[in-house]
Amino acid sequence: MNKVNWNKLEELVYHHVGKEEGGSVMNAITLMPTKIWMSKDMLSLVAYVHLPIDEDMIIAMNWYDKFTLEQFRILRKYINNRKKEIHINSDPTNKTLVRWVENNGGYWLGDDMIFPKKG
Repeated sequence: MNKVNWNKLEELVYHHVGKEEGGSVMNAITLMPTKIWMSKDMLSLVAYVHLPIDEDMIIAMNWYDKFTLEQFRILRKYINNRKKEIHINSDPTNKTLVRWVENNGGYWLGDDMIFPKKG
């Protein structure tokens, strides 16, 4: 895990989802127990947010809206080691993501990738 530059993280979040939704995303990241990975260039983010309910959430974004191989590795690690259901809000029109979700035991529900609880 790289050291988190909170200013760059916030800049990436607001660039990706806008000011209104960005506040909610930043609240989730800062108020809940969260594991954060950011690329060295600070353009890619994967945040695993532990929620006090039967599911957890992953926030994944890239400045240019294109996941990197390193992001996919981090996501796969979290998904393969999950203890609870995981939700990731994303773009169901992205053919790479659609294949990736299917290959990793998930499914789409609207704009959410769902990875059911194992076992």
